[in-house]
Amino acid sequence: MSSGVIYAFLTAICFGITGVIDKIGVSSVNSPLVYSLQSLLVALIITTLLTVIHLNKLLRKYLRIPREIWLYIIMVGVLASGLFVYFRFMGLVESTGTFANLSQIMTTSLTAILAWKFLREKLPIIFWILFSIIIISTLLVSIGEIKLVAISRGDLFILVGTLFLAAANIFSKLAAEKVHPMVIAIVRFVFGVLTIVIIGGLFNPIGLFSQPITIWAVLSGLLWTGSVIFFNFALQRISVTATTSILMLGPILTLVLESVYLKQSFTQVQIFAAIIVVCCGLFITRLKTS
Repeated sequence: MSSGVIYAFLTAICFGITGVIDKIGVSSVNSPLVYSLQSLLVALIITTLLTVIHLNKLLRKYLRIPREIWLYIIMVGVLASGLFVYFRFMGLVESTGTFANLSQIMTTSLTAILAWKFLREKLPIIFWILFSIIIISTLLVSIGEIKLVAISRGDLFILVGTLFLAAANIFSKLAAEKVHPMVIAIVRFVFGVLTIVIIGGLFNPIGLFSQPITIWAVLSGLLWTGSVIFFNFALQRISVTATTSILMLGPILTLVLESVYLKQSFTQVQIFAAIIVVCCGLFITRLKTS
């Protein structure tokens, strides 16, 4: 087994466990904003330390970011580690970690649509069919049965966050060729923290720093750091398709862990719909490279 495959599996494991940890953690504090900030700060500290150790004397060289690329990286931080994280944790108060991670599979499709719109990438008809199936199946995971009802508020928050993450992926693509992935990760977490602080200043200026950091936030920060770093190392060694395909195992791991440890009950419709989302996501990752 190649090192790239191992890194991809480690990414999927971190991704899958994060859904459960964040579900527990966001319920352990008074505000999702507090948990968001704590998790991001831990991720920022760990990522910075690992980057300094990994790049060592080459760090100064990699920190020379072209001026025109700064906007792209800042947007990645604001959208992916700021707004996406905030809406994800807001949604987890009322939703499940499984739905949160499944919605990130939809990000692959949304990123492709944004690339089609703004980067003029072509999309085959089969993509639109698979994307429609993902939308319907994701809604079934939210509803739990086959009927027309309104989607829950928590799931709606998560889906809004997914839109921000998809937009961030476009900016990541524009910056990736000019900046080292680990440097992007540091800047991403920095501006994610700043975004959460600004939102907190508007809605909860006093309580944002009033609570001690929880063990769940520390674990969340560790797992998010692992997800980002392992993912980047996997991309250096194997294809995007292979990496993303293995990452699809994450939501299934989340579903199993929530069922066993959080006693979360899922209907047969939800389980079947979750499997369909993963399968369609796999097909779409292969379409993008064909």
